[in-house]
Amino acid sequence: MSLRRISRGIAYRFGLVSERLREAIAPVPGVPLGEGGRTVLLHVGAHKTGSTTIQFLLRQMTDELARRGIAYDREAYALGAELSRGSPLSAADRLGHAVAIGARLDAGRAPVAILSSESFFGDAFSGYANLSAVVDDLAHLLSGRHVTVIALVRRQDTYLASLYGQHVKEGGTQSMAEFRAAFPAGALDWDRRLQVFDASFGAVNVRAMAYETAFSEPERVLDRTFGTPERRLDFPAPPAPRRNPSLSAEGLRLMSEGNARLGDEARRALRQRLQTTHPRAPGEPDALLADGVGATIVASYREANERLFDSRLHDDPARAYYLPT
Repeated sequence: MSLRRISRGIAYRFGLVSERLREAIAPVPGVPLGEGGRTVLLHVGAHKTGSTTIQFLLRQMTDELARRGIAYDREAYALGAELSRGSPLSAADRLGHAVAIGARLDAGRAPVAILSSESFFGDAFSGYANLSAVVDDLAHLLSGRHVTVIALVRRQDTYLASLYGQHVKEGGTQSMAEFRAAFPAGALDWDRRLQVFDASFGAVNVRAMAYETAFSEPERVLDRTFGTPERRLDFPAPPAPRRNPSLSAEGLRLMSEGNARLGDEARRALRQRLQTTHPRAPGEPDALLADGVGATIVASYREANERLFDSRLHDDPARAYYLPT
């Protein structure tokens, strides 16, 4: 090989390395001090709609988001948990949180910020009885910013089955029938719940979509959740690991029995074992919804779901799934 060809090859490789290095150290689009996160994408869940996966992807893609002028506020998850437990906040706590949020978003130096916590929807196990208090606190904490609320909703039968599974994993001992009977009627009327956000942030600033649609292509979930025609988030995202797998109906029964008899440490060990020995496979029909249970739940929300799709999810392809004939 001639010296000239070797020199050209070295130059070519050096050029590629230099270009990649320039991309790696390219300055993140910045905004003046005090202007960070003036636009907020507030992802509020709801629960059981893939929030853990979304948050995993946001963490993994933080640098790529920053290059597109978007800061992901990781502390928002803990804020959601605090609001779900403690809203309404005192005036002093509101001021302290507002100052802390402002400082974090300013440090991000990005014009757009994402805050994500399913607990921004309130306490799921109470049927979101505290939703109004949580939303009122959020409106005060984010006052002066342009907020777009982003909510994913889920068909009520699979939502309740998933929430029941969480109830058992967290130490509950009720049967699915007992859990359903105790759950507040109408709590999963998603349109009514979203009207609370409408009142504080304006209906035009509240975006809703079906969880089943958002996750129909998991590799596109960030773009579908946060993207707009002007701001696409179509970069490749890593596959999210399957965490906290659902238990089969038999696994839930064994876990519930163990919850009634075992201490905390033994319950944790049993849960870990059952997630290995008695998981519910992805796509497997949920036995908790068999024998007409699921159909009964869906039928009880038919009017609510018609209103939801007519008022908010006009073109969402999940309509037929929520409103079976």
